[in-house]
Amino acid sequence: MDAHAWTEVWLEGQGWVRVDPTAFVAPERVEQGMNTMTEQQGAAMFGNGASAQISYQQYQMLQTLRRLSDQASYYWQKDVVGYDQDKQADSLLKWFNISSIMQQIIWLATSAVSVMAILVFVIWYRRRKRWHPADLPLAQLSKRVAKHDKLLARNDNEGS
Repeated sequence: MDAHAWTEVWLEGQGWVRVDPTAFVAPERVEQGMNTMTEQQGAAMFGNGASAQISYQQYQMLQTLRRLSDQASYYWQKDVVGYDQDKQADSLLKWFNISSIMQQIIWLATSAVSVMAILVFVIWYRRRKRWHPADLPLAQLSKRVAKHDKLLARNDNEGS
């Protein structure tokens, strides 16, 4: 919006001369900036009447969206694209308050043990014996009877 297009042109007797062709279009825009110019002129910049006011409001909304888009792009470049290995390591150290190699080893070992414990629990939970709702009361009765008399206990190889 406030950009310039500097270029160089060859002028006989002067050689290469740097010029700003955008200054010839609207010098006040270059001097004051497009934001200042539109704030001063407001809807009059788009003409007279209700349609000019609507056009000006649309222009303001698009300007706001452009600024938000530029801000999002800046943060994307800074925090995602620019997130290199050094920043990643620094962030992990800061998040977990790690200041030495020994603490890193302890965190790594603790994390590995935790993950293994979770995996063992999940495997155990999925492999445990599950009863059909209709068979569950019979299995519970069988357990109670087995506590009183071992001969009446149901074996694992017996059906329900």
